[in-house]
Amino acid sequence: MDQLICTEYLIALSVSWIVGGWIYQVKAASNAAYDSVHLYTTPLYAIFTSIPFLAIIVSLVINIFQAGFLSTLCYIGILSAVQVININILFRIYLVIFGYSGIGAVVPMLGIIPSLIWLFGVQFA
Repeated sequence: MDQLICTEYLIALSVSWIVGGWIYQVKAASNAAYDSVHLYTTPLYAIFTSIPFLAIIVSLVINIFQAGFLSTLCYIGILSAVQVININILFRIYLVIFGYSGIGAVVPMLGIIPSLIWLFGVQFA
């Protein structure tokens, strides 16, 4: 095992986790405000809520075989810390800037595709 933690993979994994989390959190913010955004009821949105987390799980399983179980446990621990920071700080900033409807609902959906491509590109490089 060369490294326990690969910095490039960790950054790509964290960005994918944050953007994927925003997809869920904008809908939760909309529901908390009792505001109906039509995009959240479409099949396209359902696809975008499932693909990021499935891709991250697949990436972590691949990491078990590439770097080992201990490395994957480290990444899961770091993702737990990233999740706390995302919920308490980053998403609040995101809501202030973009909101949860209109562009605020579309930005995470557009951002997840390049971040997942980057994640797998770094993993297999």
